[in-house]
Amino acid sequence: MKRGAGRMSVVVGAFAAAVQAVYVLDLRDSPTFGTPIIDERTYFDQACAVAGGERMSEGAFWQPPLFPYLLGQVFRLTGPSVGAARAMLAVIFVVSCVLAARLGRRMFGRTVGWLSGCGLALYGPFIFASQELLPASLAVLLILLSVHLLVSALRGRRGWRWGAFGISVGLAVLNVPNAGVLAFIGMFAAAVAGRSRREGRDDARRRASFLGNPASLTGSAAPLRATAWAGATLAGLAAVVLPVTVRNWRASGEYVVVACNGGINFFIGNNADVQQTLAARPGPEWDRLVRAPLLEGMSKHGAQSAWFARKAWAWAAEHPGAFAAGLARKGVEVVNSREIPRNSDVYAARDTSWVLTGLVWRVGPVGFPWAVAAAAAAIGAAVVGVRLRMRRTVDLVRWLPIAVVGLYLASVAVFFVSARYRLPVVPFVLMLGAAGAVRMLTAWRNGAPAPREGRGVGNKRSRRKGTRIRGAIVAGAASLAVTCLPIRHPTDDIDFRSETWRYVGAERFLAGDVSGAEEAFQGALRYDPTSVDALLELGRLGLSRGDVEAAEGFLSRIAGDAAESPEALRLSGDLASARGRLREAEGYYQRSVIEDPTYVPGYAALGALCLHQGRSDDAERWLRKAVEFGDRSGGSAIRLGDVLAADGRYAEAVRFYRRGVSLAPPDAGILNRVAWLLATCPDRDVRDAATAVDLAEAALRMTGDDPGVLGTLAAAYAASGRRADAEAALARGIRAARRRGDTATAKALTDRLARLNESSGGGS
Repeated sequence: MKRGAGRMSVVVGAFAAAVQAVYVLDLRDSPTFGTPIIDERTYFDQACAVAGGERMSEGAFWQPPLFPYLLGQVFRLTGPSVGAARAMLAVIFVVSCVLAARLGRRMFGRTVGWLSGCGLALYGPFIFASQELLPASLAVLLILLSVHLLVSALRGRRGWRWGAFGISVGLAVLNVPNAGVLAFIGMFAAAVAGRSRREGRDDARRRASFLGNPASLTGSAAPLRATAWAGATLAGLAAVVLPVTVRNWRASGEYVVVACNGGINFFIGNNADVQQTLAARPGPEWDRLVRAPLLEGMSKHGAQSAWFARKAWAWAAEHPGAFAAGLARKGVEVVNSREIPRNSDVYAARDTSWVLTGLVWRVGPVGFPWAVAAAAAAIGAAVVGVRLRMRRTVDLVRWLPIAVVGLYLASVAVFFVSARYRLPVVPFVLMLGAAGAVRMLTAWRNGAPAPREGRGVGNKRSRRKGTRIRGAIVAGAASLAVTCLPIRHPTDDIDFRSETWRYVGAERFLAGDVSGAEEAFQGALRYDPTSVDALLELGRLGLSRGDVEAAEGFLSRIAGDAAESPEALRLSGDLASARGRLREAEGYYQRSVIEDPTYVPGYAALGALCLHQGRSDDAERWLRKAVEFGDRSGGSAIRLGDVLAADGRYAEAVRFYRRGVSLAPPDAGILNRVAWLLATCPDRDVRDAATAVDLAEAALRMTGDDPGVLGTLAAAYAASGRRADAEAALARGIRAARRRGDTATAKALTDRLARLNESSGGGS
């Protein structure tokens, strides 16, 4: 490491760390500071599963696995906590800024390095994304690392460096699959660089410096060398990605390269109702969209992804004009100066962050900082004067930023556009802008060469420089005009402040903080008094407290089509059930599943109602529907297990019990029930004494000395041949029952202890 580069890394790192520390302190007033929501909650839960030694996904990965896996490794060291996650994200932010500085220095010189690193540290949207529990900031780091290794490979001309580049691209793909475009860039660079006759490292470094001349890579010396470099790149990429593909195949029997969400992401941005799919919000709307393939029997993630992709391609083939127009629209959106939100909005976050207030803003169609950064990058690309001539002059290193920005943004536009999806190109946009600024400043300081009489060299240079400067100004003005075009996006009608409070309320309710949940839902209504989702949540919250009148009051505020939504109909059914009007409740539930044939809560409510009425056949039918359409609560699977166990179908009952226990929050009663069946099932093929012991011990840890759980644990011990432990558990249960005054349970356990002693010959 050169001394200047080391000093720059330390200073830029310290500056980025200070910015990050200030922003984290500034975030304390944010409602999501200690409460991950939506995708953040998904990644957090997956990381907790990894830390606990569990599988992140039962089937093929739905989302790319690298970010939650990395977060899970952090949790193994620190324990699951939002604080540990934020510390990891802060480190990613600092390292990204340092890498941007070093890469800018290597490609364009020292001054550009300083400007790139400090500029990235102050880039408002990146600061905002840096503390979201999402893969965006890690994508920035991995793509910077990949390009850094590619520059090293081009300069060093060693095969192992190309392999390291391939490994880095593979890691980036496991985090954000769009990063695969880097592999194509690397293959092209290998093909061109392999033709070079000049391989001196020092000479290459001199030619690639900002003030040096473009590298002359003429000739076609060694095609085998280019092939070897490309092969090393592919080998490194495959070494990282192939194990994930194999894991997906073993877990699901489906060929899924990395993750299954590519199909639905392509469909969201390419279909006849694109305005509706782009505006679909996490919750019921999103669930209805995701469950659509289930109506056609697509139960596996890979098949569902392929179903969405087929739908999108079929629409594109039938309406090529609309498809092309959509691509053009997304091409404008991906370079637009406004930060298009997805599940969170940086402009809404300004309400609770003075840091973002100064670094991110929008006035009409002009959005800062992207408009300024993109215009500067356009000027930089024109001023630097990158030329692509396969057999003549080419400067591959200077070409890389333009290639990364162009191809990566194009890959985003193929799917659908969101501000956080273009973050990985921001460092390269800043590098180009800084390079253009430095070059123009240098030209201004040096002045134009003095013109000579006639048509001499001086006049040609002067005209060439004037043409380049005029071209740069035109490029910057054109960029500013395009990026500041006024656009309307389907998310414009969404109040993200209200939505954020609603998601926070849902998380608090799941955590058992009822008063905090109510406060958050009321906060959502303060921003949007007509929020149907917030009113429904408050209605359900009132019903959970037994305040039926309050729940009916919130429901009455929902009017129009929203009153006939599956969610509103289900709440109406819950209220009717609470009033004892069970037939009316069943009618509401049935209407909810008619409105949405994949509506899981409606089927679950019908199943629970029929089970309560003793209608086991009807309960089984509805509960199977709920499980089929993906009940993530686990409750329907457990109730279905109860129905099947009562009917003597023990093997099937255990299968659904296992599924329910894996999904449902830990519940001692459920664990005890499943453990009893596994320990005492009349069907010997169904018994699983070891699992029964594990479940009963887990239930006992949750309840303390509960006599019933101790009785189940004794049965599990006895089934596994641990008679002494079984006798001790029964004796402990008898004492616990007597302390509670539960004479019936004490007598039953005493009788079981006597029978156990008799069967063992009167001793232990």
